Amino acid sequence: MRPCVRAARRRALSLWALLLGLAALSLTLTDLFTQRRYRHRPEGTPAAPPPLRFARPPGVELMVERGEEAPDSLLEEQLLSVRPSGGDTHGALKKRSYKLLLPPERPVTRAEQGARTERESRESRAPGCLGGQYSEVLPSVSVIICFRDEPLPSLLRTVHSVLDTAPGQHLKELLLLDDQSRDEELKGALSQHVSRLKGVRLIRTPLRMGPGRCRSLGASRASGDVLVMMGPRCECHPGWLEPLLERLAQDRTRVASPVLDVIDPQTQQYSASPWPLRGVWDWSLDFHWEHPPAAVGQGEEDRDILPLVSPALGGEVLAVDRLFFDRLGAYDPGAVAWGPQQVELSLRVWLCGGSLEVVPCSRVALRGGPSPTYDPPDPEQLQRDRVRVAEAWMGPYKSRFYNRDTLAHFIRQARAPNMTERVQLQRALGCRDLSWYLSSVAPELYVPRDRPGLSGELYNVGSGSCMDYPRGAAPVQGRAAVTVPCSGTGAQHCELNSAGELRWGPGADLCLGALTDRVLLTPCSREGAPPGSQRWSYRETSGQLVHSASQLCLQAEVDPPGVRGVALRPCSHLPVQQWSFEQLLDPGEE
Repeated sequence: MRPCVRAARRRALSLWALLLGLAALSLTLTDLFTQRRYRHRPEGTPAAPPPLRFARPPGVELMVERGEEAPDSLLEEQLLSVRPSGGDTHGALKKRSYKLLLPPERPVTRAEQGARTERESRESRAPGCLGGQYSEVLPSVSVIICFRDEPLPSLLRTVHSVLDTAPGQHLKELLLLDDQSRDEELKGALSQHVSRLKGVRLIRTPLRMGPGRCRSLGASRASGDVLVMMGPRCECHPGWLEPLLERLAQDRTRVASPVLDVIDPQTQQYSASPWPLRGVWDWSLDFHWEHPPAAVGQGEEDRDILPLVSPALGGEVLAVDRLFFDRLGAYDPGAVAWGPQQVELSLRVWLCGGSLEVVPCSRVALRGGPSPTYDPPDPEQLQRDRVRVAEAWMGPYKSRFYNRDTLAHFIRQARAPNMTERVQLQRALGCRDLSWYLSSVAPELYVPRDRPGLSGELYNVGSGSCMDYPRGAAPVQGRAAVTVPCSGTGAQHCELNSAGELRWGPGADLCLGALTDRVLLTPCSREGAPPGSQRWSYRETSGQLVHSASQLCLQAEVDPPGVRGVALRPCSHLPVQQWSFEQLLDPGEE
């Protein structure tokens, strides 16, 4: 090879070596600068440098294909195209559908700045809960919050409430699932705020899912040992998480709930819920909380700190082992309505090998007021979901439900739900039947017998109307019984049982009683009620209902017209003293 050629090659190699050296030096200096910049980062900022964000010069739109998920920040490889607004749209760009990706930068709002402002909360735990010792090794946690069109300040208050109270060694991640919100602030401002929070992920559902299916999606994306599923309007009390984790660490088939306190939406006053508290359901498949009698054999101090077994849980805040939740089949994918989903999950946990309890040393407050996340579906959908619960888990007891909800009965007749997947799940898990649940888990739940001729709407011949009570506040201390037009829906269902109780209403938990000549519907009493005050006998030949203690007959008042009262009167053969139990459904249909 000629000397001039070799010299030229050496010069070229030297030049490339120089360029490579300069590039390596540049990268080293950049890395040192970056490390220095993030070595003393403020608390709560990401541990790694934020992703590269392209500035948005005036008149330039950043575009991605429609249907793709818009990232929180625009990475280099995600920049598909830029074009001046109003510019040429010919060629490949014209053939594709695009949407605006990023909103313009904006300052942090006052609502976001105040999201971490702590509410002055009152210590509502029992003294025995304070300073509790928990296991050194507790499972990791993924908190899942589903929301839809929640006001941004309220949602951020919930997020920061979790971050500020959950110990960092336990909280692995917080998953925010946006279930198709339409609020623009939740699309732009929330994404920017979350991008600054360590351990918080924002997931947007591909279609409207509803709270249960949204939570199931969050569970499939979670990586913690325990799932804590929480509503978007919660404020966590310090020390709320460890008692729940301790209970699940001892038994991974437990599902636990904190005690739920209340924050008034108008006054912002914090109200502690009195303990003990547990969840129950009634024969209309509605869930509610109740205060049960004190546990036998427990002292007051033990009662205040020991978890309470609960026949059902409401779902506002639930802690469950992730693998156990997956094995149970998560939330029913065929259901939409929030209330029936909680009853269904509660029954499935108990019948398929788990248990439910409320943990008094864990406290979480709920901010009151209607929430768009839990907007009720149309009444027909609500009934369809209740039908799914009855058909899947109630067995021969489902007739008690249909007798008190004839709309659900006719919906099932018109289009029975496909329960194949639920039946297969029951067989795979070896689930028990409801009779076991009623005897072992909820023995206090009254089971109606609904005997033919002694159950149905209580119809008065003389007035042509049915027994009811004025709508309004729950009749805790008793509401005067009245007669109103018969509904035909099962909501006025009544039964005379073998104990002589006239049990009334969808839950069969109200009894017809009398003091002097006043007739009241009050909660059925096993103890403390005057002897015979809630006892009746029925004369089938005359249709008279006779009050056992006074031996007077139940009579409908005919004046004034419209809503009429009822009273005890000396027995006679007047039509206003003639009653019959009108069964809305043929017993043979069930």
